[in-house]
Amino acid sequence: MNEIKSLIDDAMEDIVVDEEAMEQFVSKRITVYKRRRRGSKIFFITFLLLLCTMPVAAKSIYNWKINVNDKKTLVLDEMKVISINSHVNKYEDLKKTFFAIEELETFLGVHFLQSPYALDEQICRIRYQKIGPGYNSVNISAYIPGDAQNIVFDDESRGDMALYTWNAGNLYKKPFDLEILFISDKEQQNFGYDFLGIYEFVEKYQSKQGYTVNILKKGDSVYKNGIQAYIAVFVADGIYYELSGISTKDELIKIIDSFK
Repeated sequence: MNEIKSLIDDAMEDIVVDEEAMEQFVSKRITVYKRRRRGSKIFFITFLLLLCTMPVAAKSIYNWKINVNDKKTLVLDEMKVISINSHVNKYEDLKKTFFAIEELETFLGVHFLQSPYALDEQICRIRYQKIGPGYNSVNISAYIPGDAQNIVFDDESRGDMALYTWNAGNLYKKPFDLEILFISDKEQQNFGYDFLGIYEFVEKYQSKQGYTVNILKKGDSVYKNGIQAYIAVFVADGIYYELSGISTKDELIKIIDSFK
């Protein structure tokens, strides 16, 4: 371990990086490395490793490495390059808000799985972002409200996910948000994704549609009657889906099995 540290320290002494070029490189080109909590340290290590390994051959199939507290590596189906409309794919920095999933699908030319339990589209908030040659993210706030009520969106809020307030229900203490990630260009690099801190792996199962689903729980949000903060992670038809909210595990599984 000390030898590895010494090698990294020696390599760092010889690296001189223009700050502006580095910012553009990180934000728009090689990789997106997303962390849940304390993200900067591992992102930097990944950035250094990328400097040492370029160029990387283009891929059509991706195996994203997703860990839970650096202990458990989740087993997922393969990511694939998803073709999108050319007038969208030409951009390397694009953000748009939609109010219906069909609008987004028409804009991108991509079909996404949907659940019949989803929030009425008239009040839906969908934030789409494209970064670099082919990294795409879709964040749908309060996608599955359940019995939570009085959902009010803050349309002035910034960030990937639109913020909102709500009144907790008996079964849904917080609505389920949905995050969708996919690659639209073979030049886009793989990326890592870690859940850190209070996240724990619960189980892996196969959904009714045959997708490999990983269920995690968040240790700081525990209620009575088996209600807890849960996250479900799966890949369907080459697209990554992440569902997160506060309810029971059975309710989460019911939602996942309804996607089609």
